[in-house]
Amino acid sequence: MDTLQLTSYITIIALAIVFWIAEGVVPFFRGRTQRARHASANLSLAGMNLMILLPSGLFMAVILHEAKMWWPGLRGTDLPYALQTVLILLSIDLWMYIWHRINHEIDFLWRFHAVHHSDPALDVTSAWRFHIVEITFSELLRYPVLIFIGAEIQDLLLYSLIMTPIIEFHHSNISIPAALDRTLRLV
Repeated sequence: MDTLQLTSYITIIALAIVFWIAEGVVPFFRGRTQRARHASANLSLAGMNLMILLPSGLFMAVILHEAKMWWPGLRGTDLPYALQTVLILLSIDLWMYIWHRINHEIDFLWRFHAVHHSDPALDVTSAWRFHIVEITFSELLRYPVLIFIGAEIQDLLLYSLIMTPIIEFHHSNISIPAALDRTLRLV
């Protein structure tokens, strides 16, 4: 496990714990009971999804490494490495947006994605509440996209390190001051 991977995992888990504690101290929606039971249900779904995500991540690392030999994508350009990385991160984010919209527009896919949106008590654990079929489709469709843009596994880890805490915060039940909320919406 390299430093970026370890940093990503620690950051995602640590911030999720901080957000979950903050939800108990300064909740946006007050009076929620059985928070631990609710979190257990969502984390159970997340645990099942890890059965897809962990092997897929290992396979992804091998595929992306091998694919860059015959199609380097953005990594094959003369652009500075940092700019390549920014463009790859933006491309991954664009794909994630497109994939999310597709899940809302196609009835067959919505049936699986609705699991995420049907959480009766939104909190940080809702960020990981997905149907295993949606995760499977998401992973399978992500392979050709990442190969096409020339992403490396480090790009995917960096994207996860940046976006997962944002997604966790976005789903959390934390009350923040209105001025901070307006500022964060701009960002």
